[in-house]
Order: sequence, then structure tokens, then C-alpha cells
Amino acid sequence: MPSFSSSLVWKKQSLLQYIRVFNVLSVSSLRQLFLKFNSPELSKPSSCHLQTRTLHNISSSSNYFNDHEPDILRDEDKAEPSTGTKRQLGSFEKVKNLLSSLEPPWRRSYDCKHRFWARDILEDYLKLNDLSMREEFWENAKTKDCGRFLPTILVLFIQRTNSAGLWSDIDISIFKIASQTLQSKGLTWKDVEDWSYILSASGADEMTTRLGESCYQVQSFVLLYILNKEIHSVKSLEMLLLCTWGLVLDKKLTGRDSNPKFKNQLYFEHKEECKKNSDLEHNNSNFSQCDELDCSVQSLQYPNNDSMYIDLYTFNDLAKKLLAHSCRIWPASMVNVARMATAFSDMYVMRTSCDPQSLDPHTMRQLCFLINNLIVNLGNQSTAEPYLVIVYNWSSQKILLELAAKFRPAIILNQASYRAIINVLASHKKTENQREIMMRRARTWPPWYVAQHGMDNEELVAQEQSQVLLGIARLKEAGYSGDWFEDALGIVGGQEFDGTPTIQSRRMLPWPQSSNGPTDLDEMEPNLWAARVIATRDVHEAWAAFLQFKKKGGQPNQEMYLAMFQKLTFDIIRIERRRENNVIPGDGLEVLPVPENNYSDYYRRHLEPPCIEDLYSEMLRSGLKPKGRCLSFLVRNSRTPDQAIRYLRASGLGTDALESLGAFGNSISKCKDTTQVPLNIFSDYIYLICRFVPRLILVSPNSSKNDGQTEWAIYSLKTKSQFGAKLDQPLKLAAYLLSTRRPTILQPWYSFFRALSREKNIISMEYAGHPKNDILAWNVLRSSFHDFSSCGLHLNSRGFIMICHGFEKYIQAALKISKEEEEDKEEQSCIDEAHKFLKAEFRKLSENSCRLYQLPDMYQCIRGVLIHAYMRCLALVKDNEEILRTLEWMAQNSHYLKDVLSQESAYSEQKFRRVFIVVGVCLQGTRFEARARDIISGVDIWYGWPSADEIAEYQYNSPVEADLHT
Repeated sequence: MPSFSSSLVWKKQSLLQYIRVFNVLSVSSLRQLFLKFNSPELSKPSSCHLQTRTLHNISSSSNYFNDHEPDILRDEDKAEPSTGTKRQLGSFEKVKNLLSSLEPPWRRSYDCKHRFWARDILEDYLKLNDLSMREEFWENAKTKDCGRFLPTILVLFIQRTNSAGLWSDIDISIFKIASQTLQSKGLTWKDVEDWSYILSASGADEMTTRLGESCYQVQSFVLLYILNKEIHSVKSLEMLLLCTWGLVLDKKLTGRDSNPKFKNQLYFEHKEECKKNSDLEHNNSNFSQCDELDCSVQSLQYPNNDSMYIDLYTFNDLAKKLLAHSCRIWPASMVNVARMATAFSDMYVMRTSCDPQSLDPHTMRQLCFLINNLIVNLGNQSTAEPYLVIVYNWSSQKILLELAAKFRPAIILNQASYRAIINVLASHKKTENQREIMMRRARTWPPWYVAQHGMDNEELVAQEQSQVLLGIARLKEAGYSGDWFEDALGIVGGQEFDGTPTIQSRRMLPWPQSSNGPTDLDEMEPNLWAARVIATRDVHEAWAAFLQFKKKGGQPNQEMYLAMFQKLTFDIIRIERRRENNVIPGDGLEVLPVPENNYSDYYRRHLEPPCIEDLYSEMLRSGLKPKGRCLSFLVRNSRTPDQAIRYLRASGLGTDALESLGAFGNSISKCKDTTQVPLNIFSDYIYLICRFVPRLILVSPNSSKNDGQTEWAIYSLKTKSQFGAKLDQPLKLAAYLLSTRRPTILQPWYSFFRALSREKNIISMEYAGHPKNDILAWNVLRSSFHDFSSCGLHLNSRGFIMICHGFEKYIQAALKISKEEEEDKEEQSCIDEAHKFLKAEFRKLSENSCRLYQLPDMYQCIRGVLIHAYMRCLALVKDNEEILRTLEWMAQNSHYLKDVLSQESAYSEQKFRRVFIVVGVCLQGTRFEARARDIISGVDIWYGWPSADEIAEYQYNSPVEADLHT
């Protein structure tokens, strides 16, 4: 390919000859041409005229523009700037229809005045994998305005560098405007090429990795595009948070500047980059060696260019998307996003030259929009252990409330913000006083408080109202009348709107679909009565509330039936399962036993609720089909596979979809095309079949064979249902479905891991009751973990505990076999490999974040139950050095562990104490004991080395070689 000469004296004939060749250049040559147009020589004033004329002479045919009329378009290329080219409009409608099925309808806008316009074009363009469809889409969507926005400039670059087609006049116009836009922002076509490389990655995590290696400025539209994808790695989210902080603080940082991996090598690597790319403008920046990534690099960078700060609406979009990912994979980082909003608001007020103590109306409206939007988004529940991490939602909302209060006039909260705050408070755990009061409620209905002594009556007024009720009072003080949703929140908060007490329940209510203000029909709103069913203690109280609504002429909806299904299901679980601790009413989904009352048999039958199947049949007769949360709960808690198939068929799932899941006992090879099954239903189905894995059960605690050994029986499903449902090999089916569907969410994988790690589950009937069964379970677990990792997924705390359970089963089985047989070197190497794997996963899990910009200290919520499980695993392999290292890590992060402990239940401190008892059991009498004693005694909140009585009790109830689940 001929190249541009560095000399500025070019002959016109040579230039025209070069342009004729241009239209047949290769794709790679075209990319180089883009980059050459921003070389230092062509950026000089003396070459501007030549650059402009060259652009105008690039046409789509051998007919060139007249040198004196560079802006004239041919008739077939004329178009209005706001509508784009009108060619092939019918085909473009097909493309738009395809894209409309991928995005919400409100995003479909091709008007350049719409603020999503340019970003929409980029996202819709990149969703099309076919090059011809991309070209058709761009031909019909492009306008001259595309040259004014960075996302559409990127689309132009991708299209022209991946297409050998001819340039049209409008392409030339866009290219000219784009070059001017880039120059005004201090950017070059090298930056655009870098954006193209980043966004061409296969997934959000890979995009973030490329972003962290970039030597070019971070742009907000690139972050927004990545945040629209599904992020799996916490470190990817950390990187995006750091990049957003750079934009908020107006720091013109590159991707490498925001990458924690390069923070120690930032200075030296930047110097090498400057030598290699000395012709790029941004290499003239002054970087200084720094220990923190939040160093200032604004001086001497891009002089006389527009400011890089992001506008309020862009920050609002960034913050909302960051919160959505934080809720899912890193709940603690929600607090950091709230702090980021505080920093942005302060800078926004400063840029508007407005006094924070005297806001003008426009700034007031903008901040109201931002703060209210974020408070509402912080009302969304986390998908990972929602009630354990709800404290981060509340902490984040408190930061925004403090921000709203520091301005004058104070930022006004709308009704949606009040509702989001109250809903979060309803999910928060009860205080100790509230727990005590709940245990003193009368077992009659309404559950009035029963005073134990005279002082109780004096303290009752101060202790009776929950935070939820106080929040509703603040909402009404602010002038909002409220409707049935506020009444429902009050009911789960412990009180009817007339003051009658209910059972304060820890529950986040689903957001109302629409609200038209209070009406006379609010009292018969089914969702309000669903809250009344929830705020009960046993199935009789719940059924009485359900019947009362029907007697008033109401028609129950899905939420009411779901609340009743939950009560009935957990009553069955209560009967079948022994629980260590006393249940506090309203703390969870558990229900209390029905109290013994002196009622007649007739009245008892009237109070008795129907069984789940009868209630479900009643729901179908009323015209309701299971869907959403109700369908998910029914499928996951079905007593038999037959019931689950019935629920799925009633929901509208086709026979072909059910056959693809192997629901009718088909051979596994026929289970194909599971993509037609919605992902949430697929996850529920995997959970269901993993519940029915064959297992050994104790025939009777006191029964034994003639030889004195405990008698066990195999519990499995063998009968075929009326729908043909048959699960002969549920684990094999689940493994096959996971390997073919390869879901990118954690829940189905965790259902499989839990089945493999559960005690007494049978992997192979050949080895039932033999230690080889547990060794096989571990091998399958390691194999499935490889598939899990290849999907880009990472373990969180819950998943790691399952791995610990499986590891302990495996080690116990290996030790039993080693006692019976001669020592096998191959088996020992497998144990060593499993041991290294477990330690590596714990190091990943317990790794500290970069802690910049007040990011959370840890990537995961490390709870006492996790450390206890890990310590038991280390004790089995007698890895005392790793036990000591883990203890040192705990001491270094003791304040963090204390904060996590405070978020858990009242019994969490007792469970956390078990960690040190395991340490005492393992290290007592070894050379590590003295160091371990010093570490434990050095942290006051750990209450010192375990006593001999604690160790003896633990060894009696839960010896190290016993089951982890005890």
C-alpha cells in the first residue's frame, strides 16, 4: 500500500491518483488510513486544508467532488440530519424489529435529540453478528450528527475497517465532523481503535481486562456498554468502579492508571510507553510515581480542550448500572457507589458556581432527580444472601440521606424514595428489644403484648414501634398520603393501620406495578391481604387471614396464594426437621406449631387449612396459572417430580421444552435444545432434580443389625408418575443438562454442588454405603467445577462452603480406605492436589481489594461458618501451618470480621467461637500452640483461648472427624 509522505508539498495529480486507489484498499489498509489522518504532521495548521480536501475527494465512485463545492451531496445521498438516509427502509424495518425484541421499547429511539441516541446505535449495531446486517443497519441509521458523538464515531470506525465497500458522501461528512470532534476532545483515531478492541471482546470480564491494559483515556460510553453486559468477576467490577471514580473526579486517567495490577509499575511502564508512542499527544502527560491510583494527572494533559467531566444524566446511568452489578456479585460495594454520588454532587454544585447553602431551582431539581433515583435503586434486593447483606442497602441509603440533608434547601425525597427506604427497613433484622417483645406476644389473635412485670408497661411505648412504622410516619409527615402499599409495609412492620398489632416480619415486599393514590378499594387490594398472610405465626393464623379476604368478596391473586403456599410448605418442613435454635416469629419463613386450644372438633376442622395440592387446584379453578415467583417456589419445593411437571405444564411450558429437560425419563442423548426453556425455570428444575438424589437414611436411631452395626436404607424415587416423570439418575441428568446449557448464573451450579457435597447422597448404586462413593462425588465435583469456571463464573462464600463439605467427605473416605488397604501413592497425590485446590480457592476468596476510594476491604463476605468449615478441612489433613496463617489473616482483618458478625443472627457469635475451638483441638500440644495463643489473645473481641470445657464439649458433639453439617 502507498503511504502518506511526511512532506507537506504534494502534487494534486498524485493525490487524485492515490484517491482512485483508495476505494479498493484492504480492511487493514483502511484502518491504517484512519490512524494516519491524525499523525502530528497532518495536525499542523499548514496541513489542515490538505486534510479537508483529501476527505472531500474520497467518494463512492470515480466521480469526485468539485474542489470549489466540497459540501454538495448527490441527490441519491441527500437526507435530513435527524432521520438519516431513506434507502432500503423496508429492510431496515426488519432490522429494527429484530432489535426491538432484544431491548425494552423505551430504548428504541433514532432521534439525535434523544440522549440515548448515540449509545443505542452502538449497542444495537454490535448486537448484530452478521456483517451484511450491520452494514444495512448503519446505512439506514447514520446521519451527519453521528460525527458529533463518540459512540457513533466508533460505529463508523468499525464499519469502515471491516467493510471493503465504497464510501458514500455522508460517510465522508461524518468522517470530517468526527475528526473535528475527536480533536476538540484531545482524542485521536488511535483512541477509537482502542475502544473497538475493547468492545470486540467476547464478554464483559474480557472487555474489562482489555480496558485495564489500555493506554488511552477511559470514556463513559465504553463503561456503560460494558456495564450493560453480565459481569461475573468481582475484580472486573472493582476495575469499573475505579474507572468511574476517575471520571467523577475529572481525572483524565487511562485504563492502566485505574488498574490495581499496575499500580506499583505505573511510572516505569508509562515511560516505556512514551518511548514507543512518542507521536501520540497523550504521551506528553506528566506522571509521577505514586502508591495510590488516585494520583492527580490533570496537569499538562490535553491543554485547551473541553473538560472531561461527565454530566449528571450520564453519572446517573453509570451509578444505576454499577448498583445493579453490586447487588449481584459485590453487595458491599453499594456503599462505595453512594459515596461516589456524594463526591459527584459536590463537584456538580461546584461546577455550577452555586452555593451549597443556597441552591438555585435548576440545581435543586437536578440533584433531586439524581438522589431520588439512586435511593430507589438501592431498594433492590441482592440475589446473593439478600437478608444477610441488606445492611449495605441501608448504609448506602443513609449516605444519600445525609447528602440530601446537607444542602439548603434540603433535597426533597419523593414518595418512591420513602417507599424504598421503608422496604429496606422491613428487610432489616430485628433489634434485641424487638425480638424480646415478639416472644412476649399472646398466642391469640390479635397478638397483643403480654407484660411480664410493671416496668414492661412503661417501656412499651418506646419499644413497640419498629423502624418501618417510624418510616411510614415520616412519609406522612412529608405530605404523602400513601395507599395500600404503605399499609402493607406497616402490616409486615408490626401494626395494622388502625393500630392493631401484627407479627413484625422480615420481608421485602414486591414493588407495586402502578399506584393511582389511595382509593376506596384499597382495603380489598389482594397484595395488602398477602401481607396479612405473611405477618402471621402459624398456618391457622395465615389461613384465617386468607379466608377473611374471601368472605369479604375478594379474589386472591398470585401473591396471596404464594404467601399461603410458603406457610404450608414450611409447616411441613417444621414437622420433618429438627432445629437447634428457637424460632423467633417473623425472622424467617419458618412457622410455629399451632398451639393447643380448647376448641371443638368441628371448629378445628374449620380452622385447618387445605393441603398444598388442594389449594393449588383452587387457584387453577379461579383462573390463575402459576408464574413468576409463585411458579419458582412451587417447582423448587415440590414434594414429587410429578407435582413439578404439573406446575410447569400449567404455566404454559411446552411439551418439547419439558422433553428437552429429560422430564419424561427420556434417554439423556435426547435432551437437546434446552435454550427454549427460560433460564430461571431451568435453574429451578436443576434444583428440583438435585433434591431427589438417592441417599442413605437411618432406619431408626436405636435399630441395628445383629452384628451391632447401624441399619441404613436407600431412599430413592422409583415409581413413574401419571405425566411420565421419572428420575432414575437425577445427578447424571443434572450434570448433562449443565454441561450442554452451560448457564452463566450461579444458582443451578450451586444446586449441583450441594447435591454432590451432601452427606449420604449416593453417586453410584454400586458404591452405596462405601467410602468410594464419596471419592467419586469429589471427582465429579472437581470436574463440574472446571465447567463452572470455563463459563467465567467464580465462587462466592456460599459456594466455597459447599466445596469444603465435599472436601471433608472426600478426605474422610480416603482415610477410611487407607486404613483398610495399603497406602496408595496415587491416592495421596490426589489428596495433595485437592488440598492445594482448596487453599487456592480460599486465597482468592479472602483476597483484599485495592481499598482505593474507600472501596470495601474484601471482595466477599467472609462469615464465621465459612472459616469454621475451612479450618475443619485443614484439621483433617493436619495442615497446622495453614491453620496458623489463616489465624493470622483473621487477626489482620478482625474489625472486618466483627462487622460481618454484627450483621448475622443472634447465634452467630456462638458459631464463630467454634473456629477457635477447632484451632485449640488441632494445635494443642504442638509447636504452633504458643503462637496461636498469642494471636487469639491479642484480639479482645475473640475472648481468648478456648477453655478445656469448650474443647471437650465440641469434641463430644462435633468431633473434627465427624460430619461438617453437625
